Amino acid sequence: MEQILLQVDGLTKRYPGFALDGMSFSVPGGSIMGFVGENGAGKTTTLKLILDELPRDGGTVTIFGLDNRERGSELRAQIGVVFDDSHFHEMFTPAEVGAILRGCYRTWDDALYRSLLRRFGLPEKGKKLKEFSRGMTMKLGVAAALAHRPRLLLLDVNCRIAYISPSMPKRN
Repeated sequence: MEQILLQVDGLTKRYPGFALDGMSFSVPGGSIMGFVGENGAGKTTTLKLILDELPRDGGTVTIFGLDNRERGSELRAQIGVVFDDSHFHEMFTPAEVGAILRGCYRTWDDALYRSLLRRFGLPEKGKKLKEFSRGMTMKLGVAAALAHRPRLLLLDVNCRIAYISPSMPKRN
């Protein structure tokens, strides 16, 4: 039987004018799951509730079979997260980001981090994040999220997928 890595039951969060109401799903090991929806649909809110970065109004979240509120720090150390916006200061270089994260994760792997930087075509030194393109910043986020060998990877990225039918005119 497959292990359930993430279980969400009846997850609820209410804001004025918006409610995430009774969301339930599970993610078995070895699978990929994504949320698709318009801006404001609750995708980021759901991820922040999973990470216990927001107080929830109802429901439960278990990660690796453990309650995310009771074992939050322990669980977050085993999760890689990439948010749509960079959480790294713009004056850092990728090497400095790695040095900081090395102190945050017991399982940080410097060799893996440097290997991912090379694979993604990112400079380790000599270029500050403020000089990075959006794509480079996203690649750095993925490298940082993977370098501590997480058991679960959560991505909150804004993907724009466009399909243009051969019979439809292109929009400029």
